[in-house]
Amino acid sequence: MKNLERILAVLQGKKFDRLPFVATITWWYNEHRARGTLPEKYKNTDALGVAKDVGFTLLDGTGFYRIRRENIETVVRSELVYDGSALVKKGLTAVVEKTPVGKLESVRVSTGLSNLPKEFPVKTVEDMKTMKYILDHSRVEPTFEEYVSMQKYYGDDGLVLPIIPHSPVNSILYDIMGQQRGIVALYRYQKEVEDLMMSIEGLQDEIYRLAEKLPSKIIHFGEHVHSVINDPRIFKKYQIPYFKKRIAQLHAKGKICSCHWDGHFKDLLPLIKDTGFDAIHGVTPKPSGDVTLTELIDAVEGKTVLWGGIPAPIFQEPFTDQHFEEYVMNILKTIAPGDRFIMDIGDNLGPTGYIHRLRTVKDILEKHGYYPIRVN
Repeated sequence: MKNLERILAVLQGKKFDRLPFVATITWWYNEHRARGTLPEKYKNTDALGVAKDVGFTLLDGTGFYRIRRENIETVVRSELVYDGSALVKKGLTAVVEKTPVGKLESVRVSTGLSNLPKEFPVKTVEDMKTMKYILDHSRVEPTFEEYVSMQKYYGDDGLVLPIIPHSPVNSILYDIMGQQRGIVALYRYQKEVEDLMMSIEGLQDEIYRLAEKLPSKIIHFGEHVHSVINDPRIFKKYQIPYFKKRIAQLHAKGKICSCHWDGHFKDLLPLIKDTGFDAIHGVTPKPSGDVTLTELIDAVEGKTVLWGGIPAPIFQEPFTDQHFEEYVMNILKTIAPGDRFIMDIGDNLGPTGYIHRLRTVKDILEKHGYYPIRVN
């Protein structure tokens, strides 16, 4: 079978010959390219060339839409600053959005490999009204060509996931207000926050209608579920009902729904099987996460494909090659017979990770990864 055929077979509950193996190496590749420290044989190729040489399916993600604002003036100001050692450039981007009912200001920090909020746009109840105006005066336009061209370029050696934005409550906590202010607002100003969430959902209606038409079998929810951010009470009240609604919408169009969960979600384990996702992506067991692979398998009760399994830190020191091989073999023993699993790095290979260990995974799967898995 071909690489993508294996992935789809696992996700659809069909027969396959060998466990699929995918990996994201964006961080590793971009960092070494920027420093000029790529291995000699990779200096004239891209991340896809590395994947082809090593023998894994490159995993990537992209958007498939853009948002247009109406009757809103946006002013963007950018500058570069340096950290204390004067070695790392940091880009500060300040955005001011002016509307007839008020203005919002936000700041993001970028190092080239990350883009994180420093100042969130909504800070007060009045800001919520302004953000609601912005959302109600925004429109979504398709940009399918980006996804189509990427997947065509990657062919069978890569999988491009079209990414759905955060659910309304996670949009509040990750993008609009931040965790602390957002959670406080949910309890002090519940009606105002829920009105804002309704506007987010209204805009996302357009995004999901586009997702129905996108020429991709898989739609990926970029939710970043994390116990620190997602209190189980909030998760049960807001996220599970929203997931079920959207998954039913996409399933009706024959789509497979995967969702990104971060490594720490022990408090949410009992709720995984209730979400309805076809796959949980980013599975990062201990020592990076706070759950074991066995706990995850028990939690999903065979209803959900687990996608990940290898914590990124064990690709580097102080873990030895021998320890790494033993860890991968233990994964195979734990997931046997292996019909509901896609082998992957828990998240993204870091710059200090050893690229040759990806080849080790490939070699192990070629020897032991045939379904059903039988490892003594």
